[in-house]
Amino acid sequence: MEKRELEICTRLTREDVAGIVEDLIEGLKDGCLKVHKGGEYLQVDVPRVVDLKVETDTDEVRAGLRVEVSWRTGSRANPDNVPDEPPLEAPVKSAGARRARSPASRGGKRPKSVAPGEDA
Repeated sequence: MEKRELEICTRLTREDVAGIVEDLIEGLKDGCLKVHKGGEYLQVDVPRVVDLKVETDTDEVRAGLRVEVSWRTGSRANPDNVPDEPPLEAPVKSAGARRARSPASRGGKRPKSVAPGEDA
């Protein structure tokens, strides 16, 4: 299988990012991620069990959150793989945190696939 890569780097509002993350969540639940940027399009099937890595850091200048979801594909994939650990508890929200609303919940039209920085 040839390697295909699609990278998206852009600046958006917190609410717009939440909408994109919600679309990614739905794709994970459905077992199929769809990402497009301009004329480029990538669709990836997702197995039932995947590897998850979450990193967060902060200092006086910048804070960040990185979420990586990965899995083996092709002949190295194991359809009967099982999780190494029990499910994690939901992260604790900070005091005063509001649930971010997606474009759809604000009355806007939500794109069918992830394409930050583009009009749907």
